[in-house]
Amino acid sequence: MNYIKNEIKNCKSVEVLTRKTCRHKHLGNKKKEGFTLIEVIAVIAIIGILAVIILPKVTGYIKEAKKVKVVDQCRKVVMAVESYNLRHDPALSDSVAVGSIITNKGVSKYLEGVDLNNLNVDSTSIKNCYDILNGAEFDLADDTDVLNPSTISKSTDKDNKDNKDSNDNK
Repeated sequence: MNYIKNEIKNCKSVEVLTRKTCRHKHLGNKKKEGFTLIEVIAVIAIIGILAVIILPKVTGYIKEAKKVKVVDQCRKVVMAVESYNLRHDPALSDSVAVGSIITNKGVSKYLEGVDLNNLNVDSTSIKNCYDILNGAEFDLADDTDVLNPSTISKSTDKDNKDNKDSNDNK
C-alpha cells in the first residue's frame, strides 16, 4: 500500500490506471472530445436543406387551415340565413352584407356565440358565402386570416367541368 502512495507522490502529472501503475498524460492515447468543424458544417447544411424542403409545405398547411376557418364561418352564416328565410317573409336578399344580418334580430339569434372574425363582415355578402360553399376559390387579406371578398372567383372547378362535359355531349 505504501508503494502505491509513494508512486503517486513521485508522478506529478500522471493518470492512475490501476493500483500498481501510472502513466504520464502526454504519453498515453488521448480521446478526442467535441466535434470537428467539418462535422458541424455538415449538420448545419443538412438542417438547412430540410428547412428549405419542409417550410413551404408547413406554410401551405397553415394557409389552408385559415381558409377552412373562413369556409366554416360562411357555412354558419348560410345556415342562419336559410333558417331565417324558412320562417320569415320576405326572405333576405343575397346581396346583403354579413355585417347587416348580424344586427338583424331575426338572424342574430341563429348566430349567437358564432365567431365571424375571419369574414370581412362589412364587405362580404351572403352570395359570397354561398359561392365559397359551392367551391369558389378565394384568398385571405395580406398577412391575416380574414377573407378578402374581391378575390372570390365566380366560377368553380366543378362548374368548369360541368360546362366541358355538356360541350362534349353536343
